[in-house]
Amino acid sequence: VQQIMKKKFGLDINFPSSDLKNQQDAPEFEKICLSRTQLPLHKRHILGEKQIETYLSSSGWRIIYPEQLKISEQIEILHKAKVIAGNTGSAFHLLMYLGLGISSKCVITLGSKSEILENFGPNNVFAQLSAQQIKFYHVAAFSEPSTISKRPGVGRRSLDLEIMYKPDDVAKTVESIASVFLIQNYNSV
Repeated sequence: VQQIMKKKFGLDINFPSSDLKNQQDAPEFEKICLSRTQLPLHKRHILGEKQIETYLSSSGWRIIYPEQLKISEQIEILHKAKVIAGNTGSAFHLLMYLGLGISSKCVITLGSKSEILENFGPNNVFAQLSAQQIKFYHVAAFSEPSTISKRPGVGRRSLDLEIMYKPDDVAKTVESIASVFLIQNYNSV
């Protein structure tokens, strides 16, 4: 991922240490949600993501649409946030620019239960978060059926049919995790 970022965007792993530590331009948001609702329908979405967004927004979360921002702006927002939630995706890989030992952040990914097992590999966001010592949680949520690949073994995601995940319940779980993290680490909600 680092090589791709350097080649495509000219960013190297030292990007934030030199540019972000003194940045005062971007507003600081305690809780941000990386949304995929503005992406085309053929991209991976979760069931009721717009409802989850609405609930989180009304609970003080800032909704971010990464594809509408420059890479440097995305990194700056991630740098300033305390809690970062969203549908599991490549936007979370930008956290690598924050360095190691980032125990002051909490990441909450959303997706199918099997996603965490299928995607836990050396190039995966979960492995990356573990290596960076970022606290992370995965909240099970249905993938939209239209975004599940039919090709066996390539980007395949399975539906967790044994239980129905209601968007409001998913959002409440995300908010609860964030609240506990903020109380334990910052004495705030």
